[in-house]
This record gives sequence, C-alpha cells and structure tokens, in this order.
Amino acid sequence: MIEPLPVPVPPKAGIEYRELSAEEIQSVAHVFEATGNPLPNPAISTFVGAVEVGKVIGFLVIQAKVHAEPMWISEGKSQIFGTLAKKAEEVVLQRCGPSYVYLFTPAGKVSQLASVLGFQIEPFVIMSKLVMPNVPARPIIDLLPMPEETKPEPVEDAPFDIRAAYEATKAQALLETEPEGGLQ
Repeated sequence: MIEPLPVPVPPKAGIEYRELSAEEIQSVAHVFEATGNPLPNPAISTFVGAVEVGKVIGFLVIQAKVHAEPMWISEGKSQIFGTLAKKAEEVVLQRCGPSYVYLFTPAGKVSQLASVLGFQIEPFVIMSKLVMPNVPARPIIDLLPMPEETKPEPVEDAPFDIRAAYEATKAQALLETEPEGGLQ
C-alpha cells in the first residue's frame, strides 16, 4: 500500500536546505546500506539535504546516469547494431567505469534489440520534469521552430538568456524527432 504524502508546510525556521558536505554524506551512508544499495559516488552526484542542528534529516541525490539514446541506423544497415552496441559499451567502460546504462523506449524494434544485448525491463515508473528558472517570459507552448522574426530577444537583467534557452530547447526537440527511413 502506498502511504500518502504529508501536506506541504512552509519551511521550518532552523532547518538549512543546501548541498551536503562530504562528512554529512558519510553520515547518511547507513540509509543506503540498509537497503543494500551502494552510496552514490559524490564525484558525479550531488546530495541536497535538510540539516537541523547539524544533523541531516532528509536528502535528495541528484545523479548523472548513463542514458543510451537516441540511436539511429540507416535503413538496410541493421547488421551494424551488435558491433555498434559493443563499441558503445567499451566507451562507457573507458569514460565511466562499470556503470548501469539506461534506455527509455516503447515496445518495438529498439526494445527487442536492447533485450538481445542484456538490457532488462526495470520495475520503475519513469517520470520527468523540465527544471527552468522562474523568469517572466513567454512559456514554451510548443517545440516547433519559430519564424526568425518572432524569436524572443534577450531580456536585460534576466538571470539567463531567453534566446539561448529557446535554442537549447529547440535543439533537444530536434534530437527527439525521428528521422525518416531509419531505425529508431
């Protein structure tokens, strides 16, 4: 049975919300040991915690995970898949050491190919959220390219460049579109 979340309340005075120090991270290692999970590597993750009177009372770990997508293979060239995947595994080992690699895909050709390589379906619900700064700007309603004359201009004194944010979002949308005539 899933326990309902508590009703949100304003932050309590005396609780600090911040990145945890190396010593504070070690002080919560028992949480990972109790569940049989390794402590995330602080070199490639960030522990954000709530600290009250010098004691960590809660944390959230922000971790970089190896994500194996997108993939594209020219039509009629599916025979390269196995060697391409093995080379990708070599690169993961060189750059990251032994690591879990994640692949997010619906049922279909890619998931079938991934299972041949040893990928397994995880018992997780995958959720996502685009984290953006709070700035007065036009919300991004769609990810279609905008005509040049309607692209937003940088706003003076804004904490980031709106044009750069738009271009980054557009680039991500292009990466997520499926090219014609290829295996996705």
